[in-house]
Order: sequence, then C-alpha cells, then structure tokens
Amino acid sequence: MVQKVVPFGVVALHLNAGVAFMQEEEAVFRAMMEGWEMQQRGGRTLQKATVQHAVMVVHRFQKFTGLWPWQ
Repeated sequence: MVQKVVPFGVVALHLNAGVAFMQEEEAVFRAMMEGWEMQQRGGRTLQKATVQHAVMVVHRFQKFTGLWPWQ
C-alpha cells in the first residue's frame, strides 16, 4: 500500500472542514501563517529565530495595513 505524504503547511492540517468561525478572516490568516511557519521549519529547515522574525514581519505588516493578504 502506498502511503500518502501530506506536505508541510497544507491548509487541511490547520482548518477543520465544516467548522464555522466567528472571525473567519482571522482564522484563515492564522492558519496560513501556521502553515507557512511549518513549511519554513520543516521543508526548508530554517532556524527557529529566522522563521519567527519572518512571521513577525508579516503580522506587523498586516496590522499596519489593516488588510488581509488576499485583499
């Protein structure tokens, strides 16, 4: 039997199907960031401090603009 490998950061690992969120945009953004962080750590094997800095920059940019990445 062939085992299916799920890549780092797949949205299904972070959002549950069929769940309604009170703040949908915030939940999607949080899941995107968690997935991206996992990709950086697992797939690219970057150091924890490097990944944390990159994540912080994106969060600060989102807060500054008041917009979500998909807007």
